[in-house]
Amino acid sequence: MLTAIVRRAATLVVRAAAAVRLVFAIDPIRSGLVLSGAVLLGAVPVAIGWLTKALIDAITDSARLGVLVGIAVGLIAATAVSQLVPTLLNLAESELSRRVAAATKEKLFTKVNGFAGLGYFEQPAFHDKLRLALEAGEYAPTQILRTLTGTVQRVITLAGFLVALWLIHPLITLLAVLAAVPQLLVELRLSRERFSLQAELSPAERKQLFYSMLQTQAAAAKEIRLFGLGRYFRDLMMAELATTHRGQRRMDRRMAVARIGLDLVSVVPFAIALVWVARSVASGQLGAGDVVLFLAALAAVTAGTAELAVLVARFDELALTLGRFDELLALEPDLPVREGKTAPALRSGVELQDVWFRYREDLPWTLRGVSLRIPAGSSVAVVGPNGAGKSTLVKLLCRLYDPERGEIRWDGEDLRDLDPASLRNRIGSVFQDFVSYDLSARANIGLGDLPAMDDLERIRTAADQVGLGATLDALPRGFDTALTRMFLDEAPDDELPDGEADQAPGGSYLSGGQWQRLAIARMLMRADRDLLLLDEPSSGLDARAEYELHRVVSEVTQGRTRLLVSHRLNAVRDADLIVVVDQGEIVEQGNHHALIAADGLYAELFRLQSTGYADPSPAPGVSPQPADHQADHLVVSDRTEVP
Repeated sequence: MLTAIVRRAATLVVRAAAAVRLVFAIDPIRSGLVLSGAVLLGAVPVAIGWLTKALIDAITDSARLGVLVGIAVGLIAATAVSQLVPTLLNLAESELSRRVAAATKEKLFTKVNGFAGLGYFEQPAFHDKLRLALEAGEYAPTQILRTLTGTVQRVITLAGFLVALWLIHPLITLLAVLAAVPQLLVELRLSRERFSLQAELSPAERKQLFYSMLQTQAAAAKEIRLFGLGRYFRDLMMAELATTHRGQRRMDRRMAVARIGLDLVSVVPFAIALVWVARSVASGQLGAGDVVLFLAALAAVTAGTAELAVLVARFDELALTLGRFDELLALEPDLPVREGKTAPALRSGVELQDVWFRYREDLPWTLRGVSLRIPAGSSVAVVGPNGAGKSTLVKLLCRLYDPERGEIRWDGEDLRDLDPASLRNRIGSVFQDFVSYDLSARANIGLGDLPAMDDLERIRTAADQVGLGATLDALPRGFDTALTRMFLDEAPDDELPDGEADQAPGGSYLSGGQWQRLAIARMLMRADRDLLLLDEPSSGLDARAEYELHRVVSEVTQGRTRLLVSHRLNAVRDADLIVVVDQGEIVEQGNHHALIAADGLYAELFRLQSTGYADPSPAPGVSPQPADHQADHLVVSDRTEVP
């Protein structure tokens, strides 16, 4: 028992030291002021108690006026300090809290942005850990300092009053101290239970937040109303809220029962002391000043030990909470990064050698023994059914994951040996699940190449290349129009053309196809990169737009190494090499004509898509054309007639 208490005390001291070092490193001046103020405020009640005793004794003994005035001045000064210092400390603590929150948030997001891959971000447990770490980093360090200063303040106050109590009656002093031990142990136990409950309820709180966001965000509003899902998601949200509340009520009841018992225990030494005081006054052993000091000291010790126990338990809980912040900062890199080796310019090509990959050990293989060479300057298309592993291939080429087996080589260099940032600086990409940023049109395109964010001509050129320039120019503030209703547009109404002022607040929307063009424009900001990856770049476009877009992208990126992933085979027929992937394996490869001649999976898929465009009931006397001929006719129609 004693060993466990000592161990807990040692752990608390270590955590306190770490928290204080963190806060002092961020703002040493304010941290020092807060700690000094706590010491001063801890001494003030003791000084007031002794000065009150002295004043009563002086009055009782008919002391000279000068003595009474001196004691009174001391009491006034101590009272003034007790009133003024807390206000100044609150001011210092508030600024310290802001600085600590900013510093810890910066440190946390530096760590998060330092994860080179996607592994952590696709784990629900990581998001629970991240949310708790964000909360901990924002408030725990300052709360720990505040709790620590409160503890220091009460320790000093207790020490002063314990001395006074000891001088009057040592046995009652010892009894009051012993009564605080069970209180401290119970509060520490409750703090651990509160900490565990927080982790236990974290998934329910995350789900509750998710369901509430679904009901309030524009992205889901159409389907929720069309399918009548509002009540369904509301009920799910309320069920998760009920789970959270059940856990909190259970904790509240445990705390109430424990503290009622502790309050009853704390009454015992106080009752014994009052009986002794009454007998001592009756027998003349205590004077009026002694009684006042003794009662003040006893009340301060009884209340102070309870407060100290709560503060120590609170500190323990905060230190555990801050541990979540430290745990996230201590996470190992999701991908091994070898410093100092910059990705060279692509001269020969990219090669996959017997690549195997799965997202988790308990999931099936997404890629199985894939071997493929992408020659520099060539255009390679990857096609296949949904779930075949096409997009996973793109993620591996970006080194967002590493293969579980096999290698991917960039001009003979294993991607794992290259600095990820330098590798990605040589890659331009547009993903099937591209991001629509709640930012301006200029920013949405310029983010493709940050150094060119202020180069409006380059941004406009990229927009024109995808046929979006005129659309963006026509927006209320042109390229500076916010493409969102989440943030208010900052432009005053009188700066906007007549009739457009009512459209400006909240920005403007684009259609799905326009957003897709914008995402491709963002990729074209990197059209000069060595490897361009296009993952289903035109899935939301009509046939004419798709053809025009592929033609423009081919012209703009001529001579660059391109990998195009698409399920629309018309878009890939001109590629130098077409790779057919099925169930994680390459089952065919060759150019369009060779694959049609092979009459394998590619030919089957091509015929299926061609049939969708062919007339199923030809006019009388007209013979149906072969599937290949229909497909060729489809391409011509796609380029000239289909809207």
